[in-house]
Amino acid sequence: AATAYTPVAGSISPVVVLVQQEGFMSSRSSAVRAGWERVWEADATMKMAELQLVACATRTNAVRVQECDGYEIDGAVTDNVVHLNETTYDIVLRAAATGEEVARTSITASDDSCPMFVSFSDGETEKEWYSFDDAAVQDFLTPHVAP
Repeated sequence: AATAYTPVAGSISPVVVLVQQEGFMSSRSSAVRAGWERVWEADATMKMAELQLVACATRTNAVRVQECDGYEIDGAVTDNVVHLNETTYDIVLRAAATGEEVARTSITASDDSCPMFVSFSDGETEKEWYSFDDAAVQDFLTPHVAP
């Protein structure tokens, strides 16, 4: 069971940020400042029980803003293309123990350059890239995680 959300000035209420991918949610640790999260470890499985908050970022809109190419495999340029998207997310912060909504916001993210590294599966030549703004998420979380 998760720990009850009890905001106390000067203390941290641990949080996990989950971001919508293709058909599932995945943890995005880069959206959380050091010390804010708890990571599952095989020898310390109860660390996750310390979580007080869960932030879920659901993609609500994506607009293609650029096509990226020139990706290489072993020094040879491929035909692979990445579609860079300006992306809007609805972010809902909930108490981990009860599911009660603590706060909600909407964030639009846009990268100003193509991703340097992209993994393509065998036979895959196109990939969507959905921008995400870690700093904006941290700003939204701060008054709730570290009041």
